[in-house]
Amino acid sequence: MTVLEPTRPDVRSRAAARRAAPLHRGGVALLPPWTRAPWLSFGQPAVIFAVLGAAAILACASASAALFLSSAASESLRVQVAAECDDATYPQLEQTLLPFDPTATDAATDAEVRSAMAAQGLADPYRVQFTAGTASVNSATQSTLGRIFYRDNALDNIAMVAGSTTGTGFVVPEFTAQRLAVVPGDTLTIAGYSAPVVGVYTDLFREQIPREFWCSYGALYLNEASLDPPPPALILTTGTDVVDGVEARLGESFQTTLVTRTWISPIDTENMTLSRAREIDAQRAAAFDESTITNRFDRTGEQGLLPEMIARTSLLIDGLRGPVIPIAIGGSVLALLLVAAAGSYWADRRVREVRLLSSRGVGPVALAGKAALELVIPATVGTALGWLLSQWLIRSIGPSPALDPEAPAQAAITAGAGLVLGMVLLAAVAGLRARGATETTVGARRSWVGLVPWEFVLLAAALLSWLRLRSQEGVVIENNVAQVNLLLVSFPLLFLAGAAVLCVRLLAATLPLVRRRARRWRPAAYLAASRVASSRLISAGLLATVSMPLGVLAYSATLTATTAYTLQTKAAVVVGSDVAVISVDEIPSSPALDDVGTIVSRYPYAGIDGQDVSVLAIDPRTFARYAYWDDRFAEQSLDDLL
Repeated sequence: MTVLEPTRPDVRSRAAARRAAPLHRGGVALLPPWTRAPWLSFGQPAVIFAVLGAAAILACASASAALFLSSAASESLRVQVAAECDDATYPQLEQTLLPFDPTATDAATDAEVRSAMAAQGLADPYRVQFTAGTASVNSATQSTLGRIFYRDNALDNIAMVAGSTTGTGFVVPEFTAQRLAVVPGDTLTIAGYSAPVVGVYTDLFREQIPREFWCSYGALYLNEASLDPPPPALILTTGTDVVDGVEARLGESFQTTLVTRTWISPIDTENMTLSRAREIDAQRAAAFDESTITNRFDRTGEQGLLPEMIARTSLLIDGLRGPVIPIAIGGSVLALLLVAAAGSYWADRRVREVRLLSSRGVGPVALAGKAALELVIPATVGTALGWLLSQWLIRSIGPSPALDPEAPAQAAITAGAGLVLGMVLLAAVAGLRARGATETTVGARRSWVGLVPWEFVLLAAALLSWLRLRSQEGVVIENNVAQVNLLLVSFPLLFLAGAAVLCVRLLAATLPLVRRRARRWRPAAYLAASRVASSRLISAGLLATVSMPLGVLAYSATLTATTAYTLQTKAAVVVGSDVAVISVDEIPSSPALDDVGTIVSRYPYAGIDGQDVSVLAIDPRTFARYAYWDDRFAEQSLDDLL
């Protein structure tokens, strides 16, 4: 009889088969948990929103510096343009000639200059031609001095008194016409060139509201000191040919009066950016090089105020980089902490899968790669949203909505760099948290890395910055533009960061004691304290993340209030009160005047025992009521001094 034994599985043959089976060429990365990783995060909405929000904040913080500096530059240009005449920033090509300088015909020069400006993308210019100095103006019986002036459409922007603007000749201001005893139809001779008077217009300095058309030419017709004597006559011409005729006669008589020809191209100054201003300035320079204009000593002539505005704006931006860049870096560091917290949150939410993979021999590096693959899509989307959000914020509440074309690209580069750094940090934290959840040994000692008070490095750096700042100027005024020292901003940021982390470390050290004491508390308080104490790293990280922006906010608010008070005090000291009216004539005192202010007579040039002093003559009855006074000015009160 044969006894049949139960069959046993051939374990050895199966193990040998597994050893002989070929592995994936990509190793772990080609296994399903990694190939499907980018789509697994969609099953964890909480993780998606955490990573998306952290990445958006990081991108917004890292992209803000480039966008803010561009916006500030545009606002600086806007303020400067608004303070000047409308055409002050227009690019212009100027030809300055002495009367005996050889030059091409006016028509040929005009055509070549217009062609050169058009080739550089500038708008068709308008012409301005005048004598920089005065020339002798003679009628049949009288003579005076005057300037010859022509500008396209100038005759459409005057108030005619007699005659018309048609024909060829001179249009004379009314005061000069009376002085020379001329009327339309009479002949004027300027530097030997004779032409008829075709019209008479109201003197520009007599108009109550100056026309914007003449804003840039006030020096030609205004005597700002007084109206007596009046400025030299501004004699307008009907065309450039009349000015050319005067110029030719000036050369024949060897007079040294300069004749200026200018071509001015209108530009759109609305929402002008710094890059656009530089482009226009470069176009003007290239057009001048291509034109046939030649000036003495290789001078380029007047260029408008745009180059000066560009230089001032560039200087302003250099001064802003000191405070803006450290603040942007500080905000990015805080956002990186949020990204690290998101990586820790992923490890907590996927703890079961992490333990399963660890039990199959998957190490922390592979788990970190899995975390990065799972979270790369929400992190990328969050970065894009943060980049768009930063642009919207700057355009909405920033200095100016106008941004340089390259500013969004620069912001995208910094946001992309932040994304890469954030993903590396997120993956590292996720891998370390995963290893801690699966490889923690009971009774193991804490690593020395966590015991070292690294925050003292920040405090030492803050101390070093403060010591260096004491030997340097915090703010340097260069061409009336404040240049902020980088140490003035980095010192408080380093100190706040180090102090915040130190306080958080001390508070985290008390959490075990709080957990033991919480056993006698009510259930809700006990559960809350136990939850916080059981995750000391997360609790400490969140506390540090919250404390830093609050500290920066409190510091900036204090600094802003102090600066505002200082400026207000300085202004009040200089002015003397909220409002001051200055007059060189004596102001008589009256009851009506006493109801609104006080009279102060100032004698700035006096001396006592060889010391220069200013003497103030005041009215003791009303001075204390209206004058600005600070008790720190003197040991005695103002009432006692009066």
